[in-house]
Amino acid sequence: MKNTKKNILSLTAVAAALSAAASAQAGFVYTSSLRSIALTSPSGTASPSSSAFGDFLEFRSYNAPFVSGAVQQGSTLGVESMSFGAFAQLFSNAASFGGPLSGNSLSSVVFTVDSAMLAALSVGTNLQSFGAGASNGVSVVLREVATGNVLYSTSSSANDSLELTLVAGTSYQLDVSGAAAVASGTGNSFMNYSVSISAVPAPGALAAFGLAAMTRRRRR
Repeated sequence: MKNTKKNILSLTAVAAALSAAASAQAGFVYTSSLRSIALTSPSGTASPSSSAFGDFLEFRSYNAPFVSGAVQQGSTLGVESMSFGAFAQLFSNAASFGGPLSGNSLSSVVFTVDSAMLAALSVGTNLQSFGAGASNGVSVVLREVATGNVLYSTSSSANDSLELTLVAGTSYQLDVSGAAAVASGTGNSFMNYSVSISAVPAPGALAAFGLAAMTRRRRR
C-alpha cells in the first residue's frame, strides 16, 4: 500500500513538472500567411493558393507527347513547428511545344512567438537543370519585419542547420520560393526544397521527461 501511494505521488509530481514545462514552452503565433503553387503550360496556368493557417497541400501536372511537368507543395503551420516542402520537375524532348513550361512554389508567413524561444532552422535545397532552355532557382529568407534585419538567407543549393533566438513580441517574416522552367525546346529542370523551424525544448521540459523515465524504471 505504501509503495502504491509513493508511486501515485511520484506520478503526480511528474505530471505537474511536465505541465509546468509545457506551459513555459514558447509557441508560434501566425499573423498572416500566403502559400501557393503555379504551373504554366501550353494549356494555361493553374495557380491554387491559400491564406489560411494549418496545412496546405496542392499538386498540378501537365503531360503531352515528349513534354511533361509537375509542381507540388506540402506545408504546415503548427504551434511548435512550421515546415515547407516543394518540388517542380519539368521535361521536354520536343524541339518546339508552344512553351514555355514553368512551375513555381511560394510561401510567405509572418509570425511572432508568445515567449522567448530557441528555434532550430533546417534548410535543404536541390537544383538541377540540363539543356540551354532550362532554368531554376530557390530563395529562403527569414527576417525581422520592423528592422529588416536578415537572420538567414540563401539563394542557391544549400544544406543548413542552425539555432536562432526568437524574441517575444517581435514579428518575423519567412519567405520561401522556388521555380523551374523549360523554354520551347529540349531540356529538363528540377527544383526541390525542404524548410522547417521548430521550437527547441526548454531544459525544464527535458528534465521533466528524464524524471518520468526514471519513475517508470523504478515501478518496473
